Amino acid sequence: MSFLMTVTSRTMQDEELNAPSSGAGWESQFSEVISRDDSASTCETASVPMEGSSDEPAIHQDMMERWFHQVFSKAKGERFEDGMESGFSRQLEAAIRQYSGQAICEIDHLIGSPECDAEVASEALRWMGLLSHQGTHKYRLWLLKKNLSSASPRIRDGALLALSFLDDPAAIDCVREAVKKESHAELKLDMERVLQQLEDTRRCQST
Repeated sequence: MSFLMTVTSRTMQDEELNAPSSGAGWESQFSEVISRDDSASTCETASVPMEGSSDEPAIHQDMMERWFHQVFSKAKGERFEDGMESGFSRQLEAAIRQYSGQAICEIDHLIGSPECDAEVASEALRWMGLLSHQGTHKYRLWLLKKNLSSASPRIRDGALLALSFLDDPAAIDCVREAVKKESHAELKLDMERVLQQLEDTRRCQST
């Protein structure tokens, strides 16, 4: 990757935040995130009680929203380097492992908000591709495909790089369409390379 993959000059600010606690007995996750239409822009969440704890409250949605907003805001003070963990990436990974689809939904909402810093959003998306967590694979894939059509070149670049890490041929059609629409020459070239990579992966999987 060559487009916008330079180190951003940011400094660490404040200590890392801890993921919000949901109580001992509930796990929040998507009941339905991916519709048959990949252009869907909304996420629906549900709280699923775990065995033996039917009366404990799930984490409040507003608490989750405030926590993620704070994490994204503080990330503006971090220095991001390609492929290197940061305080921000570690917090995202911890939240995704704990809250699964609900965390992806909150990340989607933040990335789509006009006040979200494009470099922070791009970093979040890159780690969606690097994270090894099978339980959220389809949700992360959905989020990355969606952001290939972002108005921000940096966000599109982050989504593309993450798709190259994820290496899932299910993204082929979306990347092919993105190539047709891309106006930045260097990013378009990167998209063509990722498209070739995904097609090669599909051929290998079919043999």
